[in-house]
Amino acid sequence: MSITTREGDNGKSRFFGREVEKDNILMETMGTIDELQSCLGLSKSLIKKKEWQEEIEKIQKNMIDISGVLIIQSEWGKSEEEIKFLDKRIKEMENQMPLMRGFMVVGENTSEAVLNLSRAICRRVERRVVGLKKEQKVDKNILIYFNRLSDYLFLGASEQIKK
Repeated sequence: MSITTREGDNGKSRFFGREVEKDNILMETMGTIDELQSCLGLSKSLIKKKEWQEEIEKIQKNMIDISGVLIIQSEWGKSEEEIKFLDKRIKEMENQMPLMRGFMVVGENTSEAVLNLSRAICRRVERRVVGLKKEQKVDKNILIYFNRLSDYLFLGASEQIKK
């Protein structure tokens, strides 16, 4: 089977029988989720702590699930469980960190910088999902998930500075 379908050459893509323009908000959202997943992969390769590697891989798998849910416009079955996981991890990290004041300059080390890049892409995903909600049905928990995920990534990046 070839990766080349020769069907996208006219500026359209097909998902489960649904044809959309390549610049459609669904395509923009899917592309931004793909960017986030790729950047998380880079983060995973740089961070030495096994717990973080496993958590990032879990999040990457969630990106695959969410992409499918957005394409078929269904509910994300494990959304509440995944939001609770992020809330728990955020609280744990907040309890271990000093109170932050103001913005930080990114680039203390490579793993911190890439996690911050992932956070910034995550915020863009969140904005794309808001736009997508204007065009189609979107599980409300997906937006909540990306909002929590950006907080998780911010705290994770901050944690990398302590190294």
